[in-house]
Formats: sequence, structure tokens, C-alpha cells
Amino acid sequence: MQQFGQGLRAPDFVVEASDALGEGPCWDPRDGSLGWVDIRGRAVHTWWPATGRRERRVLPDEVSLALPRVSGGRVVTQVDTIAVADGIHLREVCRVPADRVHTRLNDGCVDRDGALWVGTYSLRGEAEAVLLHVDPSSGEVTVVVDGLVASNGLAWSADGERLFAVDTGRGRLDVYDRVDGARPALRPGRLLVDFAGGVGRPDGIAIDADGGVWVAMWGGGEVRRYAPDGDLDVVIRVPVTYPTSVAFGGADLATLFVTTSRIHLPPAAVEPLAGHVLAYETGAHGIPLPAFAG
Repeated sequence: MQQFGQGLRAPDFVVEASDALGEGPCWDPRDGSLGWVDIRGRAVHTWWPATGRRERRVLPDEVSLALPRVSGGRVVTQVDTIAVADGIHLREVCRVPADRVHTRLNDGCVDRDGALWVGTYSLRGEAEAVLLHVDPSSGEVTVVVDGLVASNGLAWSADGERLFAVDTGRGRLDVYDRVDGARPALRPGRLLVDFAGGVGRPDGIAIDADGGVWVAMWGGGEVRRYAPDGDLDVVIRVPVTYPTSVAFGGADLATLFVTTSRIHLPPAAVEPLAGHVLAYETGAHGIPLPAFAG
């Protein structure tokens, strides 16, 4: 296992954000920008490293995800609503099933067909959360996986055949094989990593060009890489207790961006980098990600 020193590893650089609950980093190669959200701040951030330009847009409700669209703008998730944001306009695409009143939308990703896959989490900590497929043409919502507690990090393999999915509530990372057909479907998931009994809980994830899975460990102060067979082979101890998610970006997708949170820190805690985006050069490279086609 590769470990970057015995202590904390300082980031190679920091994107200042002061988020309450930063989440959902995503690189847009079309304009060389990094986007992410502040869930509690109801904000969508965009940063263009080539120029240093920054943009922060506040939405009407808490926002958990903001991913690029093929036609411009972003697809965003707010509590129980999926919408597209283009400039100053926000247009609703669909809502979660009406019988899921005790769940909220959480993390998501886009597949090779341009469809959105997004999970929910249970407000009661029960196995009532789901994984949803949103058709980019019709906006139709399909429940593909049921019985989750807190669906979190989602990422497709480079070939688009396998979906890696975190259930933070159950402390596990599963892999689902895609089933091609008239309706969106996945084969039953198989366990890749069991986090039970460890420090911290799995949160957001990213896949690298070698098939490794990078995992932000909420409450554990680490970012980990798991090999395709599930073996832990890299640990980065970050200078924050609550890293939330990860994404590759920058030139050649060689920079790992880590969003962070400060909302659960006790008053006496001193973590000056909590709430900012941390950037690391790990030697790994990411894979290009599709944009939402809706």
C-alpha cells in the first residue's frame, strides 16, 4: 500500500470556497472549469483555473449535484426535484416518486447514453432509499435499485459497463453490471469494499484510468484508492476531518480535487482548510465523463 507520509499531506494547492458542505466536484473539459456545490449554502460554484475567474450561483433550495449538460448549463438536484440550469433560468425536469417522502436526492453521475443516475438517502436511516435513472429525452424516472439507506458516490467504469455505487448508510461499495434493454436495468450488485468497523464512512468517489476507485472518507480524514479487485493500495491523509467527494480534472485529468465540509466540526476544532477544495497531484489520471443529454 502506498501512503503519502506518516502524517497529514498538505494539498498541492487550494481553491478557496468557505463552503458549509462542499460536494459533487466535476470537471468540464469543454471550457476547462471545475464545478461543485455547497449543499447547505444552496450554491453552485464554477472555477476556471486558466483565468482565475470564479462564479457562485445561489439556488432556491439545497442542491446536492450540478453536472454539465451537452447543450450547456447544468443538471441540478434539489431535495426532490431534478432541474436544468441555463444562465439565470431553472427549469424542472422531473421529481422523485411521490411515495418516497422520507428520502432526499443525493449524489449522481451520467452514463454513456447521457442519462442521469442519481441516488437518494433516507432521512430516517432506513432501507428506503433508491437509485434512479432519469431518461434524458423524456425525463422519465425509473427506480432501478431499491432498499438502500444512503446512496452516495456513483461512477461508471471507463467502458460504461459497470456502475460503482456507495451506500454510506451500510458502509459499503458495490459494483453493478449494466443490462442493455428497453428499460434501464442493472444486475444485482456485488460487494467490492466493506467499510464496516473502520474509521470514517465512504462518501463520494472517482474512477481513474487504471480502474481504481478513489473514495473520500467522511469523518475519517482520508482519501483512499482501491484497486479494481477491492484491495486498498493508496491512502492520503488530508488536513480535514470531513472530505466529501473527489474528481479528476485539470490538464490530462491529472489533478485530484477534494471537496470538504465544516458543518460537523465542534467549535473548538481548528481546521482552516475545511470548506475549501483541496487539490492533489497523485500520479493517477482520471477518465473523461459524459455530459447529461437532457
